[in-house]
Amino acid sequence: MKKATMLLCILLGAHMAMAQHADVQNPVTRKNNIKVEYNYHLVGLSQQSDAFSKTVGNEIGIEYNRSLSQSFDVGARLAVRDVTYATLNPQTLRADGSGSDRAFAFGVNAYYHFLPVPDAGRTGWNGYAAARAGLGIADKVRFEYSLGIGTEYFITPMWGLFVETGWGNPFFMRIGVADNPAHLQLHGGVTVRF
Repeated sequence: MKKATMLLCILLGAHMAMAQHADVQNPVTRKNNIKVEYNYHLVGLSQQSDAFSKTVGNEIGIEYNRSLSQSFDVGARLAVRDVTYATLNPQTLRADGSGSDRAFAFGVNAYYHFLPVPDAGRTGWNGYAAARAGLGIADKVRFEYSLGIGTEYFITPMWGLFVETGWGNPFFMRIGVADNPAHLQLHGGVTVRF
């Protein structure tokens, strides 16, 4: 009985060592990432009073990103936003007309992860810098860009939440003589990796 128990322990130990070695050789990797986000455009009150468009939020987007390495991701983005127009008369400072429209934005993303991304089978924090460029389309077509910094937390190995702040011009707006001026944006949403 003593020899059988010893043999069983040796075989069990050898099996566990081989399984761990196989996991190291063939780790589960999740190179794809999808983000569903809400984006709020933060514009100051003085800017709003001069604005051609009064809408400062209400954007919903989706991103697909692919990991090129442990530190870099690239991908594509699609978003839809409400645009409410309020054209101001400079003499009377009153709105001469208004209307609403849907704007669509699409473009490319790049992420640099300065905190290590948690391994595919783990939860934890991730810090990153983000860059986006693309086009916004409503009654006009506008070039858009943004640079940001954010963090995400993976609640499970697959699902996470993220928040990000950025600076850029993804918005249909005229303030004074400036079309589509850069301003602060706040992003937040859900991320899933697979």
